Amino acid sequence: LEFSRDRKTMSTYCVPLKSNKIGTGPKLFVKGAPESVLERCKFARLGGNKIILTESRKKKILELTRQYSTGLDTLRCLALATCDIPPEPGKMDLGDSSKFSTYETNLTFVGVVGMLDPPRKDVLTQLLDATMLVFVLWSSLEITRTQLKPSAGVLGFY
Repeated sequence: LEFSRDRKTMSTYCVPLKSNKIGTGPKLFVKGAPESVLERCKFARLGGNKIILTESRKKKILELTRQYSTGLDTLRCLALATCDIPPEPGKMDLGDSSKFSTYETNLTFVGVVGMLDPPRKDVLTQLLDATMLVFVLWSSLEITRTQLKPSAGVLGFY
């Protein structure tokens, strides 16, 4: 299921070649914005077991994710989850992306990954070659102020 800005996730439907600790059936692997993935999670995987993912656990996960996403060593964070009993592919309307979120429900939270995601050098070069000046007109994230400026050549915030 391709990425969409509305649901802020993408998914891959997989069928295992052999049985494993978490079952023999197909799985839908989901990745995306932590808040979007977590709002659709009912469980969390802890080792080979599933536990209920309470609202307080979700808040703790989001707080840790915010910590990873701010400061000098900012990471772009993605949450990972599985749908352990996904709909059959033939029952999914893959031509209508507005229905994708209905397939990404009752998810099991697996974890969060963080990665350095600096602007591509060719983009910065193109901006400089075009003699463009970069200003951020609005941002609700403090991270924008601490990280974008040095890494993307942002001249000021207004």
